[in-house]
Amino acid sequence: MPRHTLRWALALGALLGAPLFATTVVPADLGELAATAHVIVHGHVSEIGARAVPGRRAIERIVTVQVERYFKGDLGTEIRFRVPGGELGQYRTVMIGAPQFNEGDEVVLFLGQRGSATPYILGLSQGLYRVVPGAAPGSRVVLPAVVVTSGELDEPVAVRRGDRFRRPTPFTEFAATVERLVIDRGAGNEGMGR
Repeated sequence: MPRHTLRWALALGALLGAPLFATTVVPADLGELAATAHVIVHGHVSEIGARAVPGRRAIERIVTVQVERYFKGDLGTEIRFRVPGGELGQYRTVMIGAPQFNEGDEVVLFLGQRGSATPYILGLSQGLYRVVPGAAPGSRVVLPAVVVTSGELDEPVAVRRGDRFRRPTPFTEFAATVERLVIDRGAGNEGMGR
C-alpha cells in the first residue's frame, strides 16, 4: 500500500473513531421560561469577564448586570451569571448558540440556578430578551424571541416568516406579559431571597 494512502486511511480511522458532541436545545415559549426560571430580571450589562470552568478544559464568561427590576426572585442590586464560551489569555472556548453581550446592553433575563452555583441563562439564547430603542423617540421595544406564544398562555406557535408575533414588542407590553405569566403560572417569589 502506498505511503500516502496509508496516511489517509489512518487519518480517516482517527476521525471515525473520535466521539462527536452536539448541543440540542428544545425550544421553550415565554410561559415555560417564566415557570422554569428561578430569577427573571431586567437590567443593564455593566461588566463582562471570563474564567476557567473548574474541573474542565473550558472557559465561560461571567456577565454582571445592574438590576433595574425583578419580575421573579431577588438576588440583590447586582447579579452575575455565567455564559458558556469566552477568551482567557491565549485560550478560547466557543459554544454555538450562546449569546454575546456588550457593556451597556439592556436585557431581560430568565435565569436558572442549581443550589448556590452561579446562575445561568435558560435555553442558551432563549432566556435572553434584548431591550432596544423603538421607532418613536423615547420608546423601547423587546426584540422577538426565536420561539413565541400566541395570545393563549399554553399554546405554542410555530415560527413563520412574516408572523405578527415576531415583531418587536413595546417594553411595557412585554413587562406586563411577564408579570401575568409569573402570577398565572404560580411562579412567584416564594423561597427567593438575597
